[in-house]
Amino acid sequence: SSGINAEYGGMSPNRKIIWTSSSSDMTVYCRKSFASASELLTLEVMCDDVTTIFIDGEEQSAAGTGAWNQLATLSVPVNVGAIGFKCTNSGGGPYGIMAQLKDSSGEVFEVTDASWQCSNAPAEDWATA
Repeated sequence: SSGINAEYGGMSPNRKIIWTSSSSDMTVYCRKSFASASELLTLEVMCDDVTTIFIDGEEQSAAGTGAWNQLATLSVPVNVGAIGFKCTNSGGGPYGIMAQLKDSSGEVFEVTDASWQCSNAPAEDWATA
């Protein structure tokens, strides 16, 4: 296996690498709406190659978003409505996004899978609930 799947095995085995159906898409926008959480959450994200993370439409800053082999980790506030990723495959080759959300006890309760919506262009308000 290659790319991010092999690079970071510390994520839940249930998480999937997500992308659009076309391997030629070089920038992909993925999002998911959530029922409001009642506690602070931790988001862990990897994107091959460069990612921008949005929480309820607001761009977030996190170490590790600029390299395909680094895990970006950030806190997600209580009552989040939507999480979005913009991922650019700048070098060709392997591509994809994988992420998981953990609760305050460190239990994984959400992973990237087929329930996330991905497209090659951002729809209006794509990163908001």
